[in-house]
Amino acid sequence: MARSSDQSILEVAREHDEIIITHDLDYGQLLAFSGDTKPSVVIFRTDRSHSDDMLSSIQNLNDEVKASLEAGAIVIVEDSGLRLRRLPVTKNA
Repeated sequence: MARSSDQSILEVAREHDEIIITHDLDYGQLLAFSGDTKPSVVIFRTDRSHSDDMLSSIQNLNDEVKASLEAGAIVIVEDSGLRLRRLPVTKNA
């Protein structure tokens, strides 16, 4: 799917109940404006971008974050911590 549009990737992830893991902020923006509750996305905004570092970060997520991802969320992982926004994103959120 490397040449697929972001929207196509979102649709496939939604259909297969998968979580998107990316460095690309576009997925978070598309989800925030769509009103959709799935798919969840984990966006890495860190200096450590090696796949082993990302895998370790995902494995170390706490139960609350994991439950949010299962329900539908945008999680941004940064060097200083993480931010979580449950889906759908509302104007008051």
